[in-house]
Amino acid sequence: MGFLAPRYVSATDGGRTMRLWRVLAGGVAVLLSVLAGGGVAGAIYDSQGALTVSKASLQRNEQVTVSGSGYAPASSIVTTLTSAPATLGTAQAGATGTFSATYAIPADTALGSHTITAAGKAPDGSSLTLTAAITVVTDSSAANLVGTGGAHTSELVNWAVVLVAVGCVLIVSTAHARYRAQLKAHRPA
Repeated sequence: MGFLAPRYVSATDGGRTMRLWRVLAGGVAVLLSVLAGGGVAGAIYDSQGALTVSKASLQRNEQVTVSGSGYAPASSIVTTLTSAPATLGTAQAGATGTFSATYAIPADTALGSHTITAAGKAPDGSSLTLTAAITVVTDSSAANLVGTGGAHTSELVNWAVVLVAVGCVLIVSTAHARYRAQLKAHRPA
């Protein structure tokens, strides 16, 4: 079994730098994407091509860019979330046999590990199916619940603090006025 010297390419994903590492293991090269902020995306990379995803961890309804190479020029590629199963969409390979398309992760996708598959024709006319691993980590609609209450919540909290402070001042000033009145009533004339 041969082993290629690891090679990498740096790329940026949403402000995070990642390195794509390619190593050969058991006759099949494995492409790993190590994100600087943590997380690993993987893709099977065989002698015919590779499939990569823009992000390893995704939320439901979130967009993911799927890119592949090794397909026949101008061939049709069907991309599916095979673990769900759900067809994400169809793309067309360019003149060099590469494609890149953006799809939404279905809203009903279960949380956890999933496989994205891109199936099309290889340049020799045979079938070419490549896969990439992703993880669906949270529900994007649930993430939006953090902001429940809208933009006015902080303004309401500020007003509540002001009203409590005004109430404290009134209580202290009323108590002080009563104390002064009692002192005045008990002083000899």
